Amino acid sequence: MEKSINYYCNIVSNTKTIVERLYEELEKRGVSVLKFANETGINKDRVYKWKKENTNPKSKDEEKILAWLNMEKVPHETKEDKRISTLEARCDVLTGVVVELLFATSGESRAIIQKKLDSEVLKILEIGR
Repeated sequence: MEKSINYYCNIVSNTKTIVERLYEELEKRGVSVLKFANETGINKDRVYKWKKENTNPKSKDEEKILAWLNMEKVPHETKEDKRISTLEARCDVLTGVVVELLFATSGESRAIIQKKLDSEVLKILEIGR
């Protein structure tokens, strides 16, 4: 039997957003937004904003919410994790600059790219401190 468009529209309209599921579960468990924020490391103001503005969390927060909803241990990002992530991003930029330098055809463009390279190296050294 073929299902009507109304059937599928009903399914879509009854599908809850992750924020709706979160607030429903907070109420069911008797957990405040503040307690949830402390348990997950998500800023409480962001949680309130999602509901007020009817927006969705970014993927990093969504992963933490899903872990909390499934009663899993929520990983907290440490300052060291952030530093390493920033270093990795800077190294990616540095790699791109090195490739540019390798393929530079004139001495003038090599000098410009070398300045970019020096700048990126300094940024990485600052983060590493």
